[in-house]
Formats: sequence, C-alpha cells, structure tokens
Amino acid sequence: MLASESLRTLHIALDDIIYPELRWKRRGKCEKVLLKGDNRTTRDLNIEMLFTTMQSIAPFLKHIDITGYLHPFSLLPLAKFPCLRIVDLHKTIVDMRVLRALSTLRGLEDMTIDFGMPPGNIPRCDGFCSLLSLVVVGRAAGLAQLFTSISPPKLDALYMTFSNDWIETTSGFRVCLESIRSASFSQSLGEISVTILPRWKTKDFLTDLIEPLLSLKMVDSVSLKLDESGYSVSTQDIENMASAWPKLQKLVMRWMPASVPPPSSVSRASRAIVPSLRSWFYRA
Repeated sequence: MLASESLRTLHIALDDIIYPELRWKRRGKCEKVLLKGDNRTTRDLNIEMLFTTMQSIAPFLKHIDITGYLHPFSLLPLAKFPCLRIVDLHKTIVDMRVLRALSTLRGLEDMTIDFGMPPGNIPRCDGFCSLLSLVVVGRAAGLAQLFTSISPPKLDALYMTFSNDWIETTSGFRVCLESIRSASFSQSLGEISVTILPRWKTKDFLTDLIEPLLSLKMVDSVSLKLDESGYSVSTQDIENMASAWPKLQKLVMRWMPASVPPPSSVSRASRAIVPSLRSWFYRA
C-alpha cells in the first residue's frame, strides 16, 4: 500500500459499474438502493477494509474526498481518523449512522454530503463542534430534518442544493428554510447559498420563498441560484433583502424568472439600502 504517516489527503474515485442499476438513474433511485439494509458489494467491503487499515498507517490524514457510489456502512470507519479537517462525499448517500459517526470528529471543519431522506423523525445529532462549512444536497423534507437535528455551534457557511428528482413547491422549500431560521446555528451563519435544480414553473415571487432567511441578520454573503424555477422578482423583493441583511457584502442571483426588474433598478435599490455591498452577480 502506497501510504505513510506523511499522507494528508486521500482522493478516491469509484466507477459506477459496481452499481449498474444506478447508472443514469435519478437520485431517488440511488437513495433507495444504497440505504436498503446491509447489501454491500465486495468493493464496499474492500473500501471499508482500506479505511480500517489506513487508521494506523496514515493517522494524520486531514482530507478525504470520495466520488462514486458507496454503501453508507463502508463510511463509518472515517470517524476513526482523529485529524480529519475536510470530508467531501460526492454521489454516495449519507444516512444518520454516518452523520453521527462524523459528528464525533472534533477537528472537522468542512463537510460535503448528499443526505438521504430517513423514514420518520430523526433524533438529535449533537457534535460537529468545529464545523465551519456545510455543503449538502437532498430533498427539502430531508434537509429540514437534518437542520433540525444538528447544532454545530461555529457553522458559518451553509450551501444547500435541492435535488432535481423531486417535484416540490414553494411551501415544501419553505419548510426547509424555516428549519434553518429556528435552528440553533442560525445566528452564526455568515454565508448562505440556495440552489434549486428542479425545473418547474411557479407563479410565486422570490420573497415567498426566501422570507424565512430574512431574519438571519448576520449574513454577509447570499447566493440564490434558481435557474429553471420561474420565480418572479420585483424591485420590492430586492429592497426586502437589502433591508433584512444590513451586513451584506456579496449577492449572487441567478435565475430565469417569469418577470424580473431591469438590472439598473435592482442595482440602484441594493446600493441605496446596503452601502456595504461589494460584490454583485446578477443573471436572468
């Protein structure tokens, strides 16, 4: 094995051929297959053995990046790397067992996960005492449960993406955003990003969606990427955001809405109310 105590970063790219039934499938199908009991493949078991072996060979590992489908059980040994600072898990679905395991890593600062929708209510998951940045993909209802269950005291940046295989409405998205407003970490957030992937045509206005986030007074960076959603945006919406986020320095708005105010009026409204704004990206 080409590893030693000096190893700090581990990247693993997994071929999808081990789970051929998941190729070109929507996320919901992948979630059902990967979370269906202990149906691990030989590759899953080998990766789990690799992690277990590396705990003694590379005990100072700081960054693990995994891309590809992997059974959640095979991720549990990651909790045994005490020096981990960054965990990036792409494609594979993380469930509550993995989440609890990762929450025990006292030095974990940056985490990227695809969270699986658990059945019923999920218990609290304390820990994540050093977590500063969370990037998460999932269904709105699942993410709402996630945000309700965790309480990272230092969380500064939250990037959420609503996956594109579930048809949801503004009320569904709002349930998720409401859970952020009531979460224990809400007042520590300085940066928040919302990306909606599903293509659907709503008649709602932007404020109808993001109203729960307007109470987060400490944010200085906001990103709204709603490319195919159809939300209408008025100058009043921009003014509502500007007055709600007095510390705002960076604003990204990207969408193809039903109606949108001219860029000049949006820019004037924002600058007039948020003199601290330094970066503005506007695409419609």
